[in-house]
Amino acid sequence: MHKVIIDGKEKVKTPKVASNCIEYNVKVDKKEKIDVPVLVYKRTTVMLNGKNIDYAISSRGTVMVDGNKGNNKISVTYQPSKLLYVGIIVSVVTWIGLFIGPIFSKKRY
Repeated sequence: MHKVIIDGKEKVKTPKVASNCIEYNVKVDKKEKIDVPVLVYKRTTVMLNGKNIDYAISSRGTVMVDGNKGNNKISVTYQPSKLLYVGIIVSVVTWIGLFIGPIFSKKRY
């Protein structure tokens, strides 16, 4: 259950989820603070209605934005570190070596 907090009141919303991105559509009657249930990490970016915005961190450690009157499309994305991709490559090469290495290193008598 995803609880979005709008000016202190909880509302259940269903997010749209993609790779490294979660999106909420929230409708409000006036300009209000919207706290979405997504934790903030170092490389977190937030878009409100298609524009990159600055965000606040709520007391629960989640993303909080100033929503506009009407529909608000809030997209929270995370950009993984380049070090993560280096680690994945090293891991794949290691696994390939573990499977192929013994084939070529068999002693021939």
